[in-house]
Amino acid sequence: MVDNILYSIIAAALVGVVAIVPTVSCAKPPCSTSSTPVCLNLQNCTNVDAWGLQVEVGTRGQARQKICLVPSTVINATYTLGSEICNNDNSLNKTCQASHGGTFDRTLLAGFTSRSTSVNGGVEGFWDDLNGPVETFGDVEFAVAGFTQLKNYEIGVVTNGTKFNLGQLGLGPKSSFLQALKDQGFIDRLMFGFDAGSQSPYNPRPGHIVLGGYDQSRVAGNFAEFDINYEDTEFRPCPFRVEIQKIDVLFEKTMKTTAFIDLESRNPYACIEPYDNLFRFPSGRLASLESIGLGQGRVDSDWLPNLQVNEPGWRYKAGNPGAFSLDIVLNGLDEDFKIVIPNEELAHPLRGIDNNGTWAVDRNYTELNIFQESAVRNTIVLGKAFLSQVYLAVDYEAGKFYLAASSPSTAGCNPAPFGCSNEHDKKANSITVAGYVGLAFGIASFLILGVLLGLGIWFWKSGRLDRYRRRGVNITERVPDFGTYTQQNTKDMRVLARQASLRPCSNESPDRQTFGSAIGLRRTMS
Repeated sequence: MVDNILYSIIAAALVGVVAIVPTVSCAKPPCSTSSTPVCLNLQNCTNVDAWGLQVEVGTRGQARQKICLVPSTVINATYTLGSEICNNDNSLNKTCQASHGGTFDRTLLAGFTSRSTSVNGGVEGFWDDLNGPVETFGDVEFAVAGFTQLKNYEIGVVTNGTKFNLGQLGLGPKSSFLQALKDQGFIDRLMFGFDAGSQSPYNPRPGHIVLGGYDQSRVAGNFAEFDINYEDTEFRPCPFRVEIQKIDVLFEKTMKTTAFIDLESRNPYACIEPYDNLFRFPSGRLASLESIGLGQGRVDSDWLPNLQVNEPGWRYKAGNPGAFSLDIVLNGLDEDFKIVIPNEELAHPLRGIDNNGTWAVDRNYTELNIFQESAVRNTIVLGKAFLSQVYLAVDYEAGKFYLAASSPSTAGCNPAPFGCSNEHDKKANSITVAGYVGLAFGIASFLILGVLLGLGIWFWKSGRLDRYRRRGVNITERVPDFGTYTQQNTKDMRVLARQASLRPCSNESPDRQTFGSAIGLRRTMS
């Protein structure tokens, strides 16, 4: 019995020691310290929807051309839009140039040598299916403001197709841009952090992309961890594929919440895509949105304003629809990711580019950040309207991406390697409050159990435990034949057992012997 007590105390002490180890309740991107992250601004490169990176493309000894590229995971290559895209209608050339973020005229670069295929060997099947293959490639000096140029960098020049808005800076899992940065020593891992900023007219803010790390000033809260998807989903690239636990629509006037998408829905998956501005849903989902209250007051989709709108959303007469927000929960690996997209990121006055190529607003109409057509390949897409509230961190070499609530701060970029930021580690990515509570509880438990263990050893060594056993304790048991209860002492029972072992056997049954002996003992005691 003594040994069992000691073993139990020791086991409890070990549990207390384990409790000392604090728990970490958030995912944390791995640490990389061998290179300094590079922060680049995301903003309007021209004067309206060209929200991306302004880059300079040229060849040695030639003037560089400035164009706007949007980060995209749809492709891995870097595609610029050729001047041929806007040469079909000179009367609207300014509108075309503005809506596409500028075009690249390769005929102005004497050192640009065209070839018909990519030396990188990548096949952009999704792009090719929508627009046809790109057939013009060449090497350039590729520079971004505030960033040392990449030499002999291959770009593709798009000369045909219509299923695009701007040129694309491919950031897919096999990104030629990220690989070139690594090969030329600017980063040591294929990783980046992305803050889309906000294009809301009510509270606009620029965004940032950090190469080789993330912007710690734009992260509020903990990261949720997800696996990168390397397979095409529904015949389209979707590296940042997420499972939707729910999307609810909250109407602010009535404070009524209506379920839109949940886990019981068919195919509750979505692609997070920084290239797209809007939320994109299949036709069935759009019908659901109409039925729960967003169909009232809509303008016919065939109606076109006197503006060039690259990515048209649902349009309404001013005053419709009522203000609402989206409550979104995504299933992460260790914990769910929850975010609310407010109304200011979902609705705004209609805006676009006029015939002079300038930014214009028509306040007689309201536009939602919900694409008016069915999503390509019936795949839900969470674009920059979603990312306006979400920080995205990606580490392709670890096969992980991370989501966190984004901070509304408009402070300058504060880049840090993943997992190595002192400031953000204190706030979100190191031991959390729950961990410190566990630490305090574990230490207290260990001290208490240590005292109990010491008392147990003292009790045993001092002989008090043996005296306790010799003295015995009183126990109460029921006498079946009489239906009464009697109280006995364990010391007396041990004496009885020893006496019984010394007596010769009788003809009584063992039960009768024991019961009779007990009655005799009680009579003797009385």
